Amino acid sequence: MIEKGDVFVLDVRTPAEFNSSHLEGANPIPVSNASGSNLNSDQLLKARINEVPKTKKVLVYCRTGRRSDAASTILANAGYSQVYNMAGGITSWIDSGYPVVSSQDQKNKSP
Repeated sequence: MIEKGDVFVLDVRTPAEFNSSHLEGANPIPVSNASGSNLNSDQLLKARINEVPKTKKVLVYCRTGRRSDAASTILANAGYSQVYNMAGGITSWIDSGYPVVSSQDQKNKSP
């Protein structure tokens, strides 16, 4: 699905988690204040749901799958019909040998 490029990849972890490592091209929109983050409610998925396109498949992931499951439910309840929860989250992704990037990697690529 990711290789075909016809998917909106949604990372629902905290900004700190996203900055440490994420799937290339992922869009960070936290679903909750996990891992000690202190985000305002207007920074979370329920308030920013309009940033997720309804015309594409949506692949949702977090660290282990718990928050992405909650986010998938939020999206489905909002009328999204093509929502996929990444089982095991980014932890399983990394354990399977798939690549991730960090925000530092992204900064190093900038001219």
